[in-house]
Order: sequence, then C-alpha cells, then structure tokens
Amino acid sequence: MNLENHASNAALHAIDWLAEMGEDVWLNAQPVAWAEHQSFVTPHHAPPIIEIAAKEAKILSTSPNVPITPSVLSESIQTARDLAHSAQNLEELHAIIVAYDGCSLKRGATNCVFSDGKPTAKIMVIGEVPSTQDDANGVPFTGQVGHILAQMLRPIGLDRNTNVYLTNVIPWRISGNRLPSAQEIALCSPFVLRHIELLNPDFIVLLGNISVQTICNTQAGIMRTRGNWFEHSCNGRIIPALATFHPAFLLKQSAQKRLAWRDMLALGARMKVNS
Repeated sequence: MNLENHASNAALHAIDWLAEMGEDVWLNAQPVAWAEHQSFVTPHHAPPIIEIAAKEAKILSTSPNVPITPSVLSESIQTARDLAHSAQNLEELHAIIVAYDGCSLKRGATNCVFSDGKPTAKIMVIGEVPSTQDDANGVPFTGQVGHILAQMLRPIGLDRNTNVYLTNVIPWRISGNRLPSAQEIALCSPFVLRHIELLNPDFIVLLGNISVQTICNTQAGIMRTRGNWFEHSCNGRIIPALATFHPAFLLKQSAQKRLAWRDMLALGARMKVNS
C-alpha cells in the first residue's frame, strides 16, 4: 500500500479530525513517530475467556433457574469450535453462524450481523457487539458509529468499500444494551477466530474491551491496552493486532479521539513499512 499517494488527503482529514474534537493548540512542530514508542504486548498469564466462562458457569449452576454446568458449557464450546472449523471459506462460515442455535442471543436478534467490506482486504477491523441499527440492517458499524470509524480510517488511506474488512466478536445484537456474558463470548469466539483464519489479514484492529480481551486472552481493560500491539498467531504466521477505542466510546468521550488518532498513525506507519 503506497501511503504517499494519500498524503494530501490525509493531512486535510487530520485537520478535520482534530478540529472536530476541539484541538486548537499544536504542541510539536515536528511529527512524532508514535509507532516507535509502542511495543508488542503478548500476555502469557491471563486466563483465556474459556476459563472465565467455566468459572461463571460453575457459579451459575448453583441456581435452579440457570440449568448449565461447566461440562455442558465445555461441550457447547467444542460444538461451536467444530462447526467453525468446518467452514472452508467466508460464505460457509456465514451460513454456519446463521444456522447456529447454540447461543441464546440469536433468538433476540433480527439479523446475524456477519461482516462488511472487502473479503480480500489485508486490514481486518474487529468490534464488539452489533448496535440496534446494525441489527436492523444486518451490517456492522452503521450510523454515527460507522461515521466515526470512517473518520478514523480515512486519513491513513483505509475505507470499508475498498481495502478494509469489518466484523464483530458477537454476531447478534444484545437486548437491553448490556455487556455479553463470559459464556456468550466463549460460545461466539470460535467463529470470530475462524473468521480471522479464513480472511488471513496482514493487520488486525481491535476495537474496545471485548474485542481485545477475546482475541488476545487478556483481562486488561481498553484504557490499559489501547495503543499497544499484540501478536495473534494464525495460519502459521504472526499477525500484528492493534488495540484502540471503539468508535461508540468516542461518541461519548470525544476527548479520547486524540489517542485514537495516535493509534491510527501507528497503524499507518506499520502499514507503510510492510507495503
């Protein structure tokens, strides 16, 4: 990817981005190579989401209203894994998820929100959970959230219509605007992991807590992980994965856009090195 071709547009978009978030003071006359100040972080001791879900199931199994045990959960997760790995391409994975009945979230959703963007893209963006608008449209990152995401990607030459692929950890909307449980994440994670394998991108952008914690097996929150690079092992290779804020968070916390901007510069710098 030749980022020099986008230099002029990137500068204009950067000014628009900074103006929108209220920045009117320039602290440095020279650009800062933010990517050089970031380091790979590979958690070695954080328990996988599967273990967290098993502990949660053990607690819930004491309640007569929640007929689930760790062994039942383990079998359900293995079933999800087997189904996910049976997919030989993205179309098959989509069909498998649409037919999958192992996660109760499906029953409260209108659509399976599978993906959007270019299936040949080398940049994969993974969010958390579809919004109500996403659920209605069957497409991830719509409305204002999609607008903010476009603003994040455009300055470094990325666009969902040309060179980016979008998906979420959870393919179904969650009613009540609650967070997904560890069990729900554990049941959906085999599908998003297979999604990564089938797309086989060069870079992954992880948006928000759920995305980072699921893909990177860490319990650290996004305020600690954002701006850090993780290593995702896939198809016999290591894919760099960058953690940053979800655009829905930036809608509520516009002051954090400056940090998201730094993250996008770091992504752009690494893309340029790999081009």
